[in-house]
Amino acid sequence: MNEVLSDTSLFEDHFCSPTTVKNLRGVPTQVLQEVLLELHQHTACNIFASPRLWTPAGSEQCVVVAGSLGIDGRTRGKRVGLCVDRKAYDKVSPSAIYLWANTECVDQITADGAVSHDFEKMWVSWRSLSETGPAKYLRLLMPVARKSNSGWEVSFDSDRGELIAFLTALRDRYEPKPATLKALSSTLKLFGHSNEAITPAVIDNYRHADEDAPDTDAEFDQQKPISIVRNLSRSKPALRERAQPTDADTDDTSKVIIRRFEAHTLFSALPKVPPAPSLSFMDTAFSCRNLDAEPFQAAGLYGIFFKASAEQAPSLIYVGLYRNGQVGSGPVFGGNVLRDRWVKHIATCSMRGANVGIGKRTAQRMRLDPDHDFAALGQPNVAELIVKDTGFNAGENRALFAKGQWSVLRDATGEDILQLFSFSYVRLSAFHGTESDDQIRRRVSAAEDRVKIDLAPICNGETLLGQHRTDVTPEQFEVSATFALSG
Repeated sequence: MNEVLSDTSLFEDHFCSPTTVKNLRGVPTQVLQEVLLELHQHTACNIFASPRLWTPAGSEQCVVVAGSLGIDGRTRGKRVGLCVDRKAYDKVSPSAIYLWANTECVDQITADGAVSHDFEKMWVSWRSLSETGPAKYLRLLMPVARKSNSGWEVSFDSDRGELIAFLTALRDRYEPKPATLKALSSTLKLFGHSNEAITPAVIDNYRHADEDAPDTDAEFDQQKPISIVRNLSRSKPALRERAQPTDADTDDTSKVIIRRFEAHTLFSALPKVPPAPSLSFMDTAFSCRNLDAEPFQAAGLYGIFFKASAEQAPSLIYVGLYRNGQVGSGPVFGGNVLRDRWVKHIATCSMRGANVGIGKRTAQRMRLDPDHDFAALGQPNVAELIVKDTGFNAGENRALFAKGQWSVLRDATGEDILQLFSFSYVRLSAFHGTESDDQIRRRVSAAEDRVKIDLAPICNGETLLGQHRTDVTPEQFEVSATFALSG
């Protein structure tokens, strides 16, 4: 932690989360850095978080908190932290940073004899949510950083040095449990941190994995305008090819229809000018072949599979749903999963699509490895080109999957890439007529949640990296999806 706190660049990129900066309310991050260096010197605390919201909304928010970290990424117990001297609705910039603590934390350290009862009187109520009841949080009367005409001054001096004694009494109070460290391991590895540098940026990434570019199908579940051209083309079946699944089977329960497809039979791939010179690898336009729509209609679950070479067996990397729109939007047994989903996934899971967009956090994370091609994704001059919703959005898990397979994907042609991917589509055939379209949509959504938990595919945003599975076969996915959809 000391290394992160001592380096300004590391502090800004590896310590501060967006919430840390937001709750500073304009206080320079260098001031917070100096305060935390002093705080760490006395407490030796290696866990800090910046919770996005402390309820109720509109109440005072902390800048950082130190406490006992749970496996869910939340801090609990006898906590301390830093706050500024402004309420949520104040328009004036802060002029001070204060230390805050749980009342029970102050009471405990006082009862232990580390500080005197006079020191206990140096705290005032903070975040009092009612006029009656005892204060749950306290704020130190004297700030640890104050703004003056000459700039910001940091000072931890107090009467008889009791503040230092109070902070020293916090040593060894916040050691995380082994299960928590195991759950955090992949996120810490992403940042290049040890267990002794659990920062707000690490915890925010762990708790809110790339929500600005989610690895879910919800982004595609918008009602789509009817295309006259598409409807006319469907009236000419002789002009359309029929997709040839590599394996076809109807489940014995007659509730689902299972089909498998090789990507190279579904899509074409042509060279395209990258969005920026530094993104030369994003140089391929993937498009759907002119296929009959019937095998790609109806509600269901699909799995995407990848093999790094022809000799390898395909392994599950993503689970998605298709339900032809959100609840309340049109017939569920229609649409086209090939056009609405799969072509986007090929572009994003390979990170070779010329029209791929990413979220701000993904761009920031890719900068952490400056020697990799993906570091270019975090360059400020390309942000306006790709850090936005392009309709082909890649979440952090997809980008990290592609990064892990980059030795195969980097120099592959578009057609070579298609040879690496395949799909299994488990479509509902029953319940049509016995359940409403919206009931079926809810059934499919619940089934997707169960299958993702069961199979932990690497490209799904809900899967923690390091806890993903690499051994799931098409058969195993189909069994899991059939069971979940039929339940």
